[in-house]
Amino acid sequence: MGKKNKISAEDQALFRAAIDGTVPLQSNTVNTKAQQPKPRPIAKKLAEDNQLVMQELMSSPEVLEDIEAEGEMVYRAGGLQKSQFNKLRRGQFAIQDHMDLHGMTIAEAKPALADFISDCISARKYCVRIIHGKGLGSPDKKPVLKNMLNHWLRQRSEVLAFCSAPINDGGTGACYVLLRRRKHG
Repeated sequence: MGKKNKISAEDQALFRAAIDGTVPLQSNTVNTKAQQPKPRPIAKKLAEDNQLVMQELMSSPEVLEDIEAEGEMVYRAGGLQKSQFNKLRRGQFAIQDHMDLHGMTIAEAKPALADFISDCISARKYCVRIIHGKGLGSPDKKPVLKNMLNHWLRQRSEVLAFCSAPINDGGTGACYVLLRRRKHG
């Protein structure tokens, strides 16, 4: 048999001081399942939305810079008088209809927007408000729908202009949109 190591009285005193106040375990088995944290859920819709955003942006001939949560959206198509655009920015047109994109995914928002614009023009509603939010509820606190809306509205031939709403009507979490009148004939 091997030689036993003797523990000095000083080491024994240090050990006893270190474990003073501890309670012996009732069992010497370990439950590994209880100690492992549950895996975080995978946000499948978020991953799909991010992929759609990238596809949409890559297919776009126009590259737009991201607008921050408090950033203002501004667009005026050629042919619209500056005075009319300024009137829109000041909120001097009657808002004839509105839609709220809050809680929608990109895949839901794009067709909903297209239907809304089509319905508005059919009903002869030419100044509308779209609530898109500031993105503060998104995982990375980025305004995804706001940026996509900025992109989508610029591509629509029916859109003459759009801008962020005044503070009392949604501020940078909403926008006013001025639509072209349908040509008769």
